[in-house]
Amino acid sequence: MRPILVTGGTGMLGRQVVSRLREAGRDVRVLSRQGRDGQDGLAFVTGDLAAGEGLAAAVRGAGTIVHCASSRKGDAAATRNLPRSAAQSGGRTASGVHLADKPGLS
Repeated sequence: MRPILVTGGTGMLGRQVVSRLREAGRDVRVLSRQGRDGQDGLAFVTGDLAAGEGLAAAVRGAGTIVHCASSRKGDAAATRNLPRSAAQSGGRTASGVHLADKPGLS
């Protein structure tokens, strides 16, 4: 089974998504601005969603993308970069989590 890419996987919501996916036995890949060590079934890819850096490696081979990343600025560019990279790599499935209505995140 192909891994699930989670953007924002080190954030408040993303950590919970990653945890539940791992509990369900799924392999997870997390896009992170800072390099991190992975573990069995959990890999980290260094990149920057807003700048579009590292996205090709992050989406390559992913079966599903769950977009949980959010920031106070740059979300529009990030949201454009992700599906563009997925399409270029042949990605087929994407899910989004919109956080703008959460206090302190809009």
